[in-house]
Amino acid sequence: MSITAAAASGISVAGCLGIIGSDHARYFSVSAISVDHFDYDATKTAAETAGYTIDGPYYGTLKETSVGFHPDGIDDLDERFGPDYRVDHVVFHYSLTTRVSAGFREDSDTELYLRDERAWASPDPFLPEYLPEEDWLIERLTLLFDMGSERAREYIAQLMDAITAEQTDLPSIDISEPVTFAAVYQYVVQESTAVKRTHSHGEGWHIVTYARDGTPFAEIGYRLQSTKVTHKSGTGTYIVQFDPLGAIGLEITLPAGESIPEDERRSVFREMFSSLGLPPELVDDVEFDYVGSMW
Repeated sequence: MSITAAAASGISVAGCLGIIGSDHARYFSVSAISVDHFDYDATKTAAETAGYTIDGPYYGTLKETSVGFHPDGIDDLDERFGPDYRVDHVVFHYSLTTRVSAGFREDSDTELYLRDERAWASPDPFLPEYLPEEDWLIERLTLLFDMGSERAREYIAQLMDAITAEQTDLPSIDISEPVTFAAVYQYVVQESTAVKRTHSHGEGWHIVTYARDGTPFAEIGYRLQSTKVTHKSGTGTYIVQFDPLGAIGLEITLPAGESIPEDERRSVFREMFSSLGLPPELVDDVEFDYVGSMW
């Protein structure tokens, strides 16, 4: 079974904008760029007018729309993220070390898996004693899926079997019942006393952690639609990637071992920003990392 990487390991929401097959050098932004009152569609139109190459849409690092699903009827999420976001995963925290996660794919079973930091940080597998109490699991399963208590107990028994049989730090099972995401979203909003949002640099990852009295109890991960705009200058390919929230990431790819003077790099990006209708001065303070070879 495939594991949804973001939910399983806690995604890093900064860094790679793309993967290129051949060896190459790259610069990539490591500091956040954010534009208030960002117009996603207008920026794409400006890119077309400027003659730049447009690549997308992406959802996180993938173009697959089968990853995650779009829930209907949640107006505040549609207003915040736009009509094309995907719910990637939901995590429920049982304790400071133990959590239950669900990773979603459209028109497919949901993968439910267990993680405990004691197993994750050691060579030992997830142990049966790490499994949350049955009543707690039933409450979460009947909240997240269209199922009753008896069906939830059957899945809990499957989880116990997976713990014993798989001997892994992430035992998992597949669940076929429909996801009742609206109920989950209502629950986390009503129960939370604090919310933390973590957003990627233009890739469209958006992670929301919900806490009650200072303790995290749930997390929802979203994939927002994003677009890459590319422009060739010299031996470098300059990439500006942005999502509907106005988060922007920058990248340059060029032949392995080559480099570009800082003034030249920033000048090209400033020109691109100006053409896209974005404030060019945002480029001035961006921090870049450099990798001379991917091999």
